[in-house]
Amino acid sequence: MSRTGNQRLIELEPQPVSPWRARAILGVLALGMVTLVGRAFELQVRDRDFLEAEGAKRFERSIEVPAGRAAIRDRRGEPLALSAPVESLWAVPEDLLADTEALPLVACKWFLNLFVDTLPLPSLLAVWDLILLPTPAGGDGRSGD
Repeated sequence: MSRTGNQRLIELEPQPVSPWRARAILGVLALGMVTLVGRAFELQVRDRDFLEAEGAKRFERSIEVPAGRAAIRDRRGEPLALSAPVESLWAVPEDLLADTEALPLVACKWFLNLFVDTLPLPSLLAVWDLILLPTPAGGDGRSGD
């Protein structure tokens, strides 16, 4: 390093820190650490359930969303496939077969629900008559000779 003009190099020697000042600084730092550890313990152990419940209240929501699908369309906007709500039909076979009187009625309702949009009304009524009308004794249920 070169000196120019009146600049002088001053060397400072480290001054010893008084023992009481060093202990005071160390005590303040230790007290701060104990405070931080105590607060962390309080939040993570003692208040954990309360804080989790509060967080769930603020950030978690349960909303029922209907599971309908969108229509599939071609490039001109014409629908190729549409979703329509449908009802499910299910039965326990053992329970259904145990009630022999209700079986024709269940079968008829299922058939009519299945084909009500595709079959003409006279055909639906004919099926209804075939299933529900009793057959004459000694006959096979068909008219004519």
